[in-house]
Amino acid sequence: MRFTELLDNCKYGRYYCSTDKKYKCRKSPKRSRDYYEMGENFADGKKPGDKGSLKGIVTRMFGPGDVTVSKAKRILSSKKASKRAKQLAHWFINMNKGRKKKK
Repeated sequence: MRFTELLDNCKYGRYYCSTDKKYKCRKSPKRSRDYYEMGENFADGKKPGDKGSLKGIVTRMFGPGDVTVSKAKRILSSKKASKRAKQLAHWFINMNKGRKKKK
């Protein structure tokens, strides 16, 4: 029995292993692209006042009101702010850097 005949009898097909420089049999079925391209779930049910949103963090720190760049900078320099709060504030500042100033 030849080696090529063994590969033809692979249950799930074959693939080329670049490290071993030879063809091998698949041990399990190949996954579809849908498995890899699940993406983000934007319908996660987060509300603006939840712990993970910048609006909620600003409301807890400064009281009710809009999120501004100056408030985000204060969160960044704060020692008591969580790592996630600082991350969100940093993102917010970066997103608002290129905006035109209001007249």
